Amino acid sequence: MIIIYMFYGVSETFSKMARTKQTARHVSARGAAAAKVPRRVAVARAPASNQRSYRFRSGTRALIEMRKWQCRTDLMLPKLPFACLVREVATEFMEFPRFAPDALEALRCECEAYLVD
Repeated sequence: MIIIYMFYGVSETFSKMARTKQTARHVSARGAAAAKVPRRVAVARAPASNQRSYRFRSGTRALIEMRKWQCRTDLMLPKLPFACLVREVATEFMEFPRFAPDALEALRCECEAYLVD
């Protein structure tokens, strides 16, 4: 079958393209349930000898880490090591320093704000 198109005064003749065969797809015994399984599953394994590990472009890893840390709401300084450090410094000025938990938390929050800014 030949089709003629008129486009801006130019006529072109196209013949209808032949249909191509589609390759057969293997369907397992589970049927449609097998189609819903994701093709790429993240598994921690050593790469094959002929495959290179995936490498991000420069700066991409830094952007990923920035997004990760911006989404977090907890403090970056660990609570127990910070409390030990505060007590160690305070022993130079007092004999047996005692701190309220809220005071240590406030000090920790202010120290992190100072470090981040």
